[in-house]
Amino acid sequence: MHNGKNKLYIVLEIGDFRDCVRVRCISLKSVLYAYQFTATSYIESMLTSGFCPSYLSIKWPTFNATHIAKNQSLPFPPKILISPWKRRRIRKILLNQDFYVLPLVEYNQNFRLLDLSTDETPRDRSVIVNVAETSLNDQPTRSDQAVAVPVPLRGFPSTTGLSMS
Repeated sequence: MHNGKNKLYIVLEIGDFRDCVRVRCISLKSVLYAYQFTATSYIESMLTSGFCPSYLSIKWPTFNATHIAKNQSLPFPPKILISPWKRRRIRKILLNQDFYVLPLVEYNQNFRLLDLSTDETPRDRSVIVNVAETSLNDQPTRSDQAVAVPVPLRGFPSTTGLSMS
């Protein structure tokens, strides 16, 4: 327990109006201010697969974490190992049309929104999640298909300028 206490993680929070799941995606060495995080577009899709082992597949090609001192870049991993219980909970959330996905940074069991902007201006720290409009013509999403992640109408300012792909 003490070994993992001072580690830095990139975490995705996936949630809806009933539940939320946090998945550690990247373990980073060093400290938060040693990295610069950028993305020109938001997460394109997510998919849960497998049973044992279970995976969360994420398509986010424009994400980049750069260690400032070493000038070393890390892309977002395309597949993340998760427990079957988390896979079940995430699949249930992704079937709901009103879900959200937030990139977070975790340090010492404290979470904060991941800043993806490159400007140095102070920003408001608020999150408003997009509520999808449904119609009778919409077909239900199959649980084994990738789900497109909606970009929030308004959100953490570093994510509002990201384009939909």
